[in-house]
Order: sequence, then C-alpha cells, then structure tokens
Amino acid sequence: MSKDKLTLIITGAGGWLGKSLVDEIRKEDVLNKFQKVILCTHSPKDLKPKYISENFKFKKTNKFEWIFGDLKSEFFYKNLNKKLSSNEKISVIYAASLIHAKFSSDFFRTNLDSLKIFTENLQKYQLSKFLYISSNSPFGFNNNKERFNESSIYNPIGNYGKSKKKAELFLLSKFNKNTLKIIRAPWFHGNFMPERQKLFLKKSASGSFPIIFPGTNKRSIVNTKDLAIASINLITRNSKKVIYWVCEEKPISMKEFIYLIQDAARNLEIKKGGRKKYNLFFLPPLTSTIFCFIDRLLQKIGIYSKIIHVIGELGMNIEANSELYRNEFKDHQFINIYESIHKEIEEAFLN
Repeated sequence: MSKDKLTLIITGAGGWLGKSLVDEIRKEDVLNKFQKVILCTHSPKDLKPKYISENFKFKKTNKFEWIFGDLKSEFFYKNLNKKLSSNEKISVIYAASLIHAKFSSDFFRTNLDSLKIFTENLQKYQLSKFLYISSNSPFGFNNNKERFNESSIYNPIGNYGKSKKKAELFLLSKFNKNTLKIIRAPWFHGNFMPERQKLFLKKSASGSFPIIFPGTNKRSIVNTKDLAIASINLITRNSKKVIYWVCEEKPISMKEFIYLIQDAARNLEIKKGGRKKYNLFFLPPLTSTIFCFIDRLLQKIGIYSKIIHVIGELGMNIEANSELYRNEFKDHQFINIYESIHKEIEEAFLN
C-alpha cells in the first residue's frame, strides 16, 4: 500500500447514512484512494439488518476494519489507536449523531461532548480533512419563505438543533478552512432506512400518516446515496468553501410526498386496488404551531417526546438551497425522490 494514501475514519458507520457511505466507498475507484477505512459504530447490533450479511462481507479487500463502542469511552480510543500508527495521515467523515433522545440533555452529551472528545484524540495524527454531517435543525423553519443557504443565521428549535449548532461552532473555531468541511443536510430518504422511515412510508401508503392542513408546506430532502457521494467528493477533492447545503434541487410539499408514496405502493401492488382517490389524514392548521410550543417547553425542563417534536415540525416549511454545492460539483447527478421511491417502498414493505 502506498504510504501517501490516507486512512479514512467514518463515525456512525452503522447508521442510515453510514451504510450508504460504506456502499459508495466499496466501489473500486473510491476505495483505491485510501490506504484503509476504519468504520466506527456504537454496537454490533447496528449491523443486524440484512445489508451487513448480504452486501458488506468485504471478501475482496482487507482495507475495512470495524470499531465498536461509545465515542466518549476510553475503550473506543484504545482500539482506534491500535489501528493507527503514530503520525498517520487521516481524513474523517463524522456522521455519528443522536436525532431522537430519551432525555433532552442527551443531545448535548452525544452530539457535542462526543465530538469534542473525538477531535481531542485525533491530535496525535496528521489530519487532512474533517467532514462533519450537520442538519437543517440549527436553522429552524423558513418563516420568511426564503430557502436556507450557507449564510443563513442560526435559529435552532429544540436541543437537537442547539447541539448541532454548537457542534458546528466548535468545529469552525477548531479547524482551518482547508481542513474542515461541513455538510448541512435535511430530511433523509433512500436505501438502508431505519425502522422509523419504514413506518413513515407504510403509514403514508395506507393514508394513516397525518399531515397538517392543507399539506402545502414544503420540505427539502436528500437521498443518503447523494449525501454519501457529496461527502466523498469533499473528502477526496479540492473545494472552495467550508460549508455546503446538500439536498435535492426542488423541495416537495407534504401532500405531494404522500401522493407519491401512495402511487408507488399501488404500482408495486403492496396496496391493492386502482387509484380511485388519495387517502389523506389531515390535522388542523395550527397543530404544528401548538406542538412546537409544547416541545420547546418540555425540552426546557429536560423532557423530550419524539411524537410531539415530529408533529411540531410536520406543518412547517424547511427548505434549503444547494446551488453552491451543485455549481462546484457539476458532475454529481442527484437521484431525486421520484426516481427512488419505488425501491424505497419495496424495502419498507418487503425487507
């Protein structure tokens, strides 16, 4: 192996995005850019889905190594240090994140404290690039109808958004512009989905997933495959900026999203019968506003409810502009939701 090649470390490798990252990096033209790839995830339980047994046996290469454990634990860093030589050249894709928590304070312990400990333990190595996967949550909602861009002002709603904001600010203060890259990503879709996404697709297909009347609020979305490709581009190629939004070109309204899911489900004969009409389950117009207010109050006293939080976002506009990334990486052809939805429905219902 060439000594000039980097070692790539991926945190959150057993998560939804992590699985897409591994899938892209396994491709020969990408894998050849690295000396080895260290995949970090919390527990072997993260690898229970079929994908690990069917797709990721890594029989043809010894470049992949797994490390299991909490990013705050000494045990994790003992294992990491065993796999890295002193002063080794490394790049990092930091995809580990806690999206829904038991307690509101857990967001800061996982999304901020773990990140600080991780970066502190990298100091003995030669860090080439550090790519951080951020979120739309540090920016709240599009109250002024303008899409978020790289200059948008922080306005987090809840402790998940606050923890990701603080993580961004910490990294921006720690690393220089040549080392640090931040991807801000909205709602995920795509293969290797967790159970929560499968449940969303199943309930949407049956017409039992609620939307806020009239359902015209728009959401930016991104396929995890595109997010993986963008991550690899920013790690392996020169780029002009530090921060990039990465999402599909056009946001989709919640009503159109449900229509699309129901069409795909019918076409795959998962939901039997012809398309006589769409099944929509509406909640009153102010529901999200009320639930968002309740969510904020609960999180202030340390309580987090996934259901209340999700409904609080459900009727809001959360749109982003990814022109900066698209203009710089014109060779990246995105897969939009209209192209991928049939495979996603099949995975949700049949796997």
